[in-house]
Amino acid sequence: MMNQYDRRSALKKSILTVGALFAGQTFCYAKTYLTGDQAQQLIFPGKKFTQMNVSLSRSQMKAIKSASKVRVRHSKLN
Repeated sequence: MMNQYDRRSALKKSILTVGALFAGQTFCYAKTYLTGDQAQQLIFPGKKFTQMNVSLSRSQMKAIKSASKVRVRHSKLN
């Protein structure tokens, strides 16, 4: 049977062991973000994109809402 001194000693050793494991780890990372043009060229090399303006009718807006359960707030999309 462990006495109080043995329990404290075992607890100290386990805390120090766990502390030593985490103390040696360093967490560092970096993020690199692409612009929209860079991402397009990376995914679709050599392709050119043109902007299209789309206007939805009320019936199209209702169809989108009923199919997706998402409300369409604006009829003009660009």
